Amino acid sequence: MTGFETGRAAHEVRRVFVAADRRAYPAHVYVVVHEGLGAAKVGVSWKGRHDYRVREHIAYGWREHDRMEFHDRLLAEAVESGVIRSLRARGLPPCLTATQMPQGGATETVALAEMPAEQLWALVESTAARTRIEYVVRQ
Repeated sequence: MTGFETGRAAHEVRRVFVAADRRAYPAHVYVVVHEGLGAAKVGVSWKGRHDYRVREHIAYGWREHDRMEFHDRLLAEAVESGVIRSLRARGLPPCLTATQMPQGGATETVALAEMPAEQLWALVESTAARTRIEYVVRQ
């Protein structure tokens, strides 16, 4: 990723090499919360009929806090990655283990005591506002 400045907001640009037919698949970034485990999780899921990921977390006792839709899954993935990098740069490690999250996603968690869901969602929003994708299309 490269960074650049426009006005006061720093932007992140991710260069993505893709096949011509792999560019625009709708997706969303979501935050789910599990009070019993004291954890929040950021993730990406397909939009539409293939949107099973949030339902899967709900089946394990999580609740959806919020979601943001993207016309492009690659952009959603870049936002999720940016949020996770920001959490780790702040010294906030994953708070759950794979055993505690049999449905997967433990590496994208953060302790609610360290970052409440509202604050994590604000981080999603600010990361989305500064993240861009530059496509290099392979023919």
